[in-house]
Amino acid sequence: MEIAIFLAKVLALSAVISGLIKFVLPAVNIPATATVSLSLVLLPTVLLGGLLGGLLLWQQHKT
Repeated sequence: MEIAIFLAKVLALSAVISGLIKFVLPAVNIPATATVSLSLVLLPTVLLGGLLGGLLLWQQHKT
């Protein structure tokens, strides 16, 4: 059951980040360069990877 809750949290966070990219970022005046595009595409992966890595370290330190 804990894994299902964890996966639901990851899915919810991913949906929030995706929604921010879709609805908030178009309102921001961002220059159309390859660097900006690449960073915006990789942002959700990097954020979730950092979050999951931090949670893993926290869980290991806790036990």
